Amino acid sequence: MSSMVVIDTLETSSLARFDILAKAFGIDSKNHEVCLAQYKVVCAQAPVFYLIMISAMFAVAYVSFSSAPAFLTIVMPLYLLTGFLAAYYGFAIPRSITLQAYRRAIVRSLMTSVLVTIVFGIAYSYWITSILGYGDKTLHFLILAISGLATLGAAICLMHLRAAALAMAIFTLGPLIVYLWLTGEPGYLAVSVISALVSLVFVFVANKYSRDFSEIILRRIEIEAKKMKRNCSASQIVPLLNWIPLPGWQTGVLS
Repeated sequence: MSSMVVIDTLETSSLARFDILAKAFGIDSKNHEVCLAQYKVVCAQAPVFYLIMISAMFAVAYVSFSSAPAFLTIVMPLYLLTGFLAAYYGFAIPRSITLQAYRRAIVRSLMTSVLVTIVFGIAYSYWITSILGYGDKTLHFLILAISGLATLGAAICLMHLRAAALAMAIFTLGPLIVYLWLTGEPGYLAVSVISALVSLVFVFVANKYSRDFSEIILRRIEIEAKKMKRNCSASQIVPLLNWIPLPGWQTGVLS
């Protein structure tokens, strides 16, 4: 009996930590419909996200192949690619699980997306700043253009999951903005300021869009619930009407 109590206590504690972590990532674990909608959208846009980032990654490696060492142009891209594939495999949810486990698996996949985005953002920014230590300014501006556009496009793919979109913008562009600012070069300072302004605008838009998306899902749930309630009421009233006697039904003459 005591062992069962201990197990229940551990499960309750685990669920509490799970909910706290989900809340820290801005994920409403108590609202399954919103989480499911976010999961479906992220799954649908994941191929585009991976296509953008992998294409940009190999484009940067290609243009800097002759100036940067092999570790930065071959090893690091392959390392990041392996991480991408592992993250995509871990994001999938098996179908042969219970409903309660499926709901928790959706929240876990959303949290994993945020964590993977943070780790990838740090690794990607480290890789880009390391490559910027080689080559001339023309190559640097080309690399900045490729990585900046790719980061913005990838973050847009994650806008339905606010924490992941913000992590993509902050942890990928943030270190790069600081690095460019610390160089003191006028051209790099201009790129740093513009990137910071774009990041701030994106953070504002992502916050508003994600909030509006959740409100739309909640409003749709409310409308569907009201519609179902009306249908249930109508289905209960119709049989009752069949039992109401019409005037003159006993004499066979309707008045």
